[in-house]
Formats: sequence, structure tokens, C-alpha cells
Amino acid sequence: MNVLKKVPCEECRNQKRRCNGNHPCERCGRLQLACVYLKNSTPDDAEFIQLAKEAALNEQVAFLEDQLDEMDTAVQTMKQQQRQQQQQQQQQQQYPTSDTPSLTSDDNSSVDSHDSPTPPITNSRDSYQLTTTNRSSSTPSWTLEVTKGSLCFKTQVKTHGDLLYHAQNLTQVIQLNDIIPFGVPRDPDRCILMQTMGVRLLYKSNKTRYKNALLILENISGTWKNDDCVNNDLALTATNPVLSPPLGTTLALVFAYVECPHFYHWAIGIPTFYRLFIQPLMDDQPVPPVSSALYAFCAVICTMNCDHVSKVLPGSLLPYYGQFYYEQARLSLADRFDDTSLELVTTYVFMAVYHWNLSQEDKSIRYADMAQRMAYLVLATDFDETSGQQYLDNSNSKDDTVHFYRIITYLKQTCAYEKGKEWHHSAIQVEPFLQPCQQHASFRTNPGFYDTMLTTANYRN
Repeated sequence: MNVLKKVPCEECRNQKRRCNGNHPCERCGRLQLACVYLKNSTPDDAEFIQLAKEAALNEQVAFLEDQLDEMDTAVQTMKQQQRQQQQQQQQQQQYPTSDTPSLTSDDNSSVDSHDSPTPPITNSRDSYQLTTTNRSSSTPSWTLEVTKGSLCFKTQVKTHGDLLYHAQNLTQVIQLNDIIPFGVPRDPDRCILMQTMGVRLLYKSNKTRYKNALLILENISGTWKNDDCVNNDLALTATNPVLSPPLGTTLALVFAYVECPHFYHWAIGIPTFYRLFIQPLMDDQPVPPVSSALYAFCAVICTMNCDHVSKVLPGSLLPYYGQFYYEQARLSLADRFDDTSLELVTTYVFMAVYHWNLSQEDKSIRYADMAQRMAYLVLATDFDETSGQQYLDNSNSKDDTVHFYRIITYLKQTCAYEKGKEWHHSAIQVEPFLQPCQQHASFRTNPGFYDTMLTTANYRN
């Protein structure tokens, strides 16, 4: 059962008392107060209907006014076209194309003759242009206006025929001519942003980008092996180009490093480095697999200012080759981030030295810390007597241990960790690595080897 809500009077509303809704109510009658009811009256339904009808009529009137304006514009356009047609007809009547011939016949022969000479035939396009020129002052030009703003474009088109004439000329130029007109580029250049995005997408999805770049650089620098062998005959070079074999430049850089009598040789043991990271070419392999440590080592070689290296590559190409080798090493590490091996320690060390030679201390510190972490993991697995995999079971365990010691000492001495505050906090402690190394290294039988290594490192600094 729906109970109607009672509206209290003003006196009961102000005093917040119960009102029975009578007139006067019980409380106002007992207290002899003025019982006044206020009611929010709403307009009747007829008023709402009337307002809705008026709004609909106003919309219809506005729509009809717009249609009338469009019709007036169309009528004016039709009148102008009729006037143009009349003027064209008048001009054609003033200049007829031919006269009616009159035939005169004689008894012996008949001769055709014209009463008046034929006037020159005028082209319809020329007469049309004359018409448009005569009425140019009366007919306004076409304009394009923007509704929300004061922008206005003025053109030389005065009639629809002018517009069609210009459009026809434009299409004829594009379709019939062999040469594209000025302003329409034949080979538009790609946007710089699109080029950058394309390179980055290719770099993320395809790891052979720098391999292709290496082949191109090897083809360019194939005749730079030494200054005496430069071929100056362009015709002979074009017919018989000197192409380096795959990875020829990489091995040439390693040979140049070995032949150079500087103090960098204590970083690696040459026979051990060749055995671990330079694999021979097999018969069934077109290209031998290249170690990430070899790529990182070549990147470090490209940062050295050495005459032996300059005979292999010109100085202008060394930064590009260094970037290539570094990127190849970094991509190889990305696929083996969860491995623990001596190769990864060597790669991280050379990458840290590469950034140090380029004065990129932040990146060098980061890779040095990663090398230290990987070195501790290698110690925990390979040099631990309780581990199942030990170097004692390997015939080359002593050489591998010496290489491990060499690479860690090379990182410490080359990057000069004690020379700055940032390096001091990230200094590698070599002593924890020496204790397990001394148990298996070759200098255990040759005590002077350890002293020679430290003397060479101190002389380097």
C-alpha cells in the first residue's frame, strides 16, 4: 500500500514538529499560529508540450532558412551560367563559321561560288578565354573560408569551367610527361625518425647486422694490410678486388697484438688463449664459431694506439671495428647470462677495459663488478675441492688457472682502481683469487713466476 508523504506547514517545519497535514494543523490550531503551507508548483503538462512544440518549430524554421539560402545560391549560379551561355551564343552568331553558297548555272557549265569570303575560324577555347576576361571584373573569385577562424584562401578560379580547365592541365602534365614536375619528388627521402626506428628494430630483432657491417668493412679495408701493398691501379682493383676471408681481420688484429713488443702481453697467455677462444675451422663449417672473449679482446685492441694495429686497419676505421666487436661480445653474453665459465670472466674483463679506454668509467665499473662476481662463481665451482667439476681432472688445468690469474690481475692493474674514489670503493681484491690459484697454477713449481707477474704489473703502472 502506497502512503502519500505529507507536506508539513512552515511552523512545524521550522520547529521540527510533527504535522498532521490539516488546514490548520493540530499544533497550529492549539497554539493559535498561522498555518501556512508552501507547495512547489510545477507547470502543467500542456505547458511542457507547448514548449517542446515551439522548440521543434524553431528547429524546422532554421532548417528551412538554410535550405532557402542554398536554393538562392543555386538560382544565382544558374542565372550566371545562363548569362554566360547567352554571351557565348552571341559571340558565335557574330562570327559564323561558314556562309551559304549560291549556285549560278550557265548553259555550258555550272560554277560554285561564294557570296563573301569565309571569316577565320576561332578556337572555342580562345573565345571562352575572351569571355572570362571580359567578365572578370563583374564575377568574383572563388574563395575558401574556414568557419572557425579568419583564414581565407583566394584563387584565380572564377567559374566552374576555369576549375575544370586547370584540373585537366594538371592531370595531363602528370600522366603524359615522362619527367615528374618540380615539387613532386621522385625518390622522397625517409624521415630521420623512421630511419632511427628501423635501425633499432633491426638491431633488436636481427643479430647479423654487425656481421654484415664487418664484411663490408673488410671489403673496404682489404688493401690496408700494409702501406707497401696498396694497389693504386683503380682498373685492376675494380676487376680483381682484394677481399678478406671471413674473420680475417679479427685474426690479423690478434697477430698484430702478439707481434707488438709492448707491456700488454702479460694480460693473456698466448697458447692458452688460442686453445680456449680461437677454434679451428672444420670441414663442415663455412664460418668457425667465434668466442665472445675473442670479440671483446679485439675491441680492446682497436682502442690501442699502436703502429702494428694501424697496418691492419686505418685509424679512421678502428672506432667502428671496436664498436662492432664490442656489440658482438655483448650480444653473445645476452644469450649466456646464466652460465658460469672462464670465457665469461674473460669477456667481462675485456669489456670493462674497453670502456675504460674510452673514458666511460660508469660502464667500466659495472662490467668490472660483473667480472668480479663471475670470478667468484668460477672459484666456487671449478677450484672447490668439494665440487664435482675440478680443474684437477683436466690436463690443461694449470694453464687455465694461470689465465684466470692473469686476466684478474690485468683488470686490476690496467683500470687503476686505487686512483679514484669511485674506483676505490669498487676495487677488486685479488688476494682471495690467489689462494686457490697458487694450488694449481704453473708458478707453484716455478716460484719466480709470481714475482715476475707483480713486477711487470707494477712497472706498467
